[in-house]
Amino acid sequence: MSQCYKVGDFKKYFNENMQALGLPFPSTFFDSYNAAIAHAVIMVETLKNLG
Repeated sequence: MSQCYKVGDFKKYFNENMQALGLPFPSTFFDSYNAAIAHAVIMVETLKNLG
């Protein structure tokens, strides 16, 4: 099994995956407090719906 993750590449792959899903992703994940809270709410709601 080949390894697709290299140390230090998490941000790169995370950004690629977010773009592929059509989800917004600011230059830094916590650009502002409000953006951080909004992202947390979206993630919690998704987990509630998907289980």
